[in-house]
Amino acid sequence: MSLEVNKIAAAVLTGGIVAMLSGFVAGKLYHPETLEEPAYKIALPEGGGEDRGGPPKEESILPLLANANPEAGAKAATACKACHSFEDGGPNKLGPNLWGIVGSEPADVAGYRFSDALNKLKQEGKTWTYEDLDRFLKNPGSYAPGTKMAYAGMKPIGKRADLIAYLRTLSTDPVPLPTAAEIGEAAAASKTEEPAEETQVAVAAAAPVSDDKATAAGGGGSELARMIEDGDIAAGKKVARKCIACHSFEEGGPNKVGPNLYNIIGAVAGKGHDYKFSKALEAKGTEGFTWTYEHLDAFIEAPKKYIPGSKMAFAGVRKAEQRADLIAYIRSLAKNPPPLPK
Repeated sequence: MSLEVNKIAAAVLTGGIVAMLSGFVAGKLYHPETLEEPAYKIALPEGGGEDRGGPPKEESILPLLANANPEAGAKAATACKACHSFEDGGPNKLGPNLWGIVGSEPADVAGYRFSDALNKLKQEGKTWTYEDLDRFLKNPGSYAPGTKMAYAGMKPIGKRADLIAYLRTLSTDPVPLPTAAEIGEAAAASKTEEPAEETQVAVAAAAPVSDDKATAAGGGGSELARMIEDGDIAAGKKVARKCIACHSFEEGGPNKVGPNLYNIIGAVAGKGHDYKFSKALEAKGTEGFTWTYEHLDAFIEAPKKYIPGSKMAFAGVRKAEQRADLIAYIRSLAKNPPPLPK
């Protein structure tokens, strides 16, 4: 061996001996104690990491639809207008026209070439129910792998509810809102615990009104008149915000999904405004039905219940005070409103 190799070997050996002696001396000087439990505890949910039966169940969209805001949904839809049109007879763009999408079959828009993924859904007999639309909007690629829809998805369920509520208005005959029974079944399927207060409110809002309630709303003029007279017009204007996606209120305002509502109080049902009313309202008008305060109150409470066959898609305003405020606001817009009943 050369002298240089011997020097390297001696240096390595000396370093090892020094390290060993240092550890021995340190052990004599310091006496660490082993802790009986960790100094920092990590809080785990009750039951630790045990299997709780698979992934959490998805929250159903159905309980949210009764109180969803179509106007907010229309604003959310502006992000989609680069690829879709929404008006009746509108053109296909990068994506298909979306008029009448709720309740329709997938891949069923004339003149548009759909992906194999959506054509497969059509062959399977799928329809765009509220829940299927919700799943698609939440994550298009996951719901229909291979879809041409490049959008990543809308995560907040409240925004999806508003958007679906808006899409529902894009029809001459909107799909009925979920019934209380359907909402209850969906809530039970999506949760293992008692539904949250918001869900309970939505179930109540979608529940049909009893015949006794409808009768009471159609009569009791003096009490209703008092409530309208004492109504808060500013509060009624806020309630009316739920309606402006489908109606205009100002004199000479345009018809939208529903007719202009200026001077509605005292008007004959199903007539005027150059609007195509439902056969149900036209029949009422032929019978001499006019929009008295009592009729308006009952209709606003539960449109489909009070006039079956109406195109009015709104589920209704359940609180009598809010209805009185809304009617007071509508009344304030007229130049010469009918007098309140005595």
